[in-house]
Amino acid sequence: MKNNSSYLKISIVTPSYNQAEFLEDAIKSVLSQGYPNLEYIVIDGGSTDGSVDIIKKYSDKLAYWVSEPDKGHGDALNKGFKQATGEIMAWINSDDYYFPWSLRVVSKIFSTYPQIEWLTTEKRVISDINGKPSSPIIFINFGRLGYKMGFYLIQSGNCIQQESTFWRRSLWERAGGYINKSSKLMPDFELWSRFWNKAELYSVDTPLGVFRRQEKQATNILYGACLDEEKKIFSKYQKRIFLKPLINIPKFLIYRYPILYYLFFRNNKRLKKYKGGVN
Repeated sequence: MKNNSSYLKISIVTPSYNQAEFLEDAIKSVLSQGYPNLEYIVIDGGSTDGSVDIIKKYSDKLAYWVSEPDKGHGDALNKGFKQATGEIMAWINSDDYYFPWSLRVVSKIFSTYPQIEWLTTEKRVISDINGKPSSPIIFINFGRLGYKMGFYLIQSGNCIQQESTFWRRSLWERAGGYINKSSKLMPDFELWSRFWNKAELYSVDTPLGVFRRQEKQATNILYGACLDEEKKIFSKYQKRIFLKPLINIPKFLIYRYPILYYLFFRNNKRLKKYKGGVN
């Protein structure tokens, strides 16, 4: 195995609270990759369901962990990222998991392409509650113009997959270096909005993470509230990126049929399919 210094240091944070049913799958998906320069951090919110026993089982492989009451998802993430020192950063929720190749693919891309500051997949994967993945859902990267036009809002069906998104520490710091705790339901979209203000999003035609669909998720039971929060975030940040709309498009086209716009304005950033290297 190569010396750790030849690999970019990747910091992964897992926030969790009473997710013992899924937590071990998430932890194993990170640790079993054998990535030689990994910094893995688990922040538990004071679980009472056996989660702490699971974390202790892997504690010798964790850079840091704690189990104590917190002020919610954003607070847990901020605690974790405060401990992180890696050049590449990301978080994986306790009910989701990575593919076995994810960290090496990400490391290779960031090492090869210094212009890339944040990266996601073009193949979003969703699993059932048992972790069985479905066929990939295509994510279309419209670039920063697409953000302005609302092509990444959840009602568009073309969301940036949080568990498949990675970024450089330099971008994180330039965007403020924090998760907004006031964004209770959509902290990822709030962070992406700040990232859009600083850098283009690149995407790779390789699945990286899996979103596990389960009944307790906010996007299932609080979908309307998620949508309202996301719209408020969008309204706040889009004006900071573009001074005025570049084109007027009916909302039903923006939210339901962004592919029609893509056919005429291919403002996307992507990488070719990963085949043991980026080519």
